[in-house]
Amino acid sequence: MHKKIKEEIIIKRKNKNKLTYLCLVISTVLSCTAPSVFADEVTGNKNKSGIEEKSPAFSDIAGYISVGYDTNAYTNHQQDRSLSWNLGVNTVYNDTFKLYASAGAYRSFDSNRGDFYTDTIVGVRQSSLFQFGRSGKVGLGGQFVIPTSEHSRDDKLTTAFRLDMPISIEYLGINFGMSPRIRKNFHRYKTGGNRSLTEWIYSLSFWTNYSWSDYSVGLSMLGGETVSYQGTVRDEYSYSGSVYLSYSWTDKVSTTISAANAGYYVEAERGSLGNIDFFDLTSSSYNFDVTYLF
Repeated sequence: MHKKIKEEIIIKRKNKNKLTYLCLVISTVLSCTAPSVFADEVTGNKNKSGIEEKSPAFSDIAGYISVGYDTNAYTNHQQDRSLSWNLGVNTVYNDTFKLYASAGAYRSFDSNRGDFYTDTIVGVRQSSLFQFGRSGKVGLGGQFVIPTSEHSRDDKLTTAFRLDMPISIEYLGINFGMSPRIRKNFHRYKTGGNRSLTEWIYSLSFWTNYSWSDYSVGLSMLGGETVSYQGTVRDEYSYSGSVYLSYSWTDKVSTTISAANAGYYVEAERGSLGNIDFFDLTSSSYNFDVTYLF
């Protein structure tokens, strides 16, 4: 499912093992933390009797369930058709940290037919570490990967940790953002078969979205490079792009139509600049998704 949307409402992540180049750009970058963020005390309130009561550390649990259909309608045999589902939950700790987890799976109808799990994600996010200007925010997030996908298990991935620092601003009702990211993989071995496995992934994401009435539209781009366990920096830069249109039928039910594409940019020293085309109709993936919030 190629959607990078509604992150401001719920943390929603899904990795497609069948599109391994997207795994290159799903990565992330560290930054500073504020001492006040790690305060151990919970602000108390006094009841009518004058006895101080402590507020609950965790807020109520919320989340989503989504079902989507993916297809590449411009290939001869409609390759990469699949039916997918996603489940995510989140809660807020001390009115500061959002803790979240997501898991999913898909059924492929074409090449590599069958049912497959995606990797499970567990993370924490502080969406407003500090502010700047009238609407600018700088956040900080980190997440662990639990290797439940077939691709991760084949590569003997133990886990992966990703850090990112989202920077966002609103102007004329339009939201703009970017996020440097870094991801560190932990494999049981440094090579898998005849391949040198990836240890580090560095990437940078950009996004913009606008909402009116019950509609929302958005665009996102993501690019990065990888470093192997042997220290080799690959000359190919991977990138992806996604655009979506969403409609909320109720406060809990919404539908989304999205399109995404990905590819590689090769350095000029190798004699080619590649072909950066985010929405090549012959290779784009299209998704229709229904989401229920709870």
